[in-house]
Amino acid sequence: MRFALIDNNLAENTRSAIDITIREDGSGFAEWDIPVLELTEEIGLTFQGNELTDYDGIFVLPPELVKFLTQQGYDMTWAE
Repeated sequence: MRFALIDNNLAENTRSAIDITIREDGSGFAEWDIPVLELTEEIGLTFQGNELTDYDGIFVLPPELVKFLTQQGYDMTWAE
């Protein structure tokens, strides 16, 4: 499953984009791109069913990512 999440609220006139891929085996990743900083963060995601069980590559998941995946029906309690 693939999603794209656009966040316009990082700072004034600063856009970022989060592309999310979740595979049927529960593995996945989010690629968070912030063009103005020339920065892309790769965030590994692990799910068991619809429940997040682990992530890596970043200390805390972006709240926008947690909220978006929760709205898509994923249990993101582990990240909160």
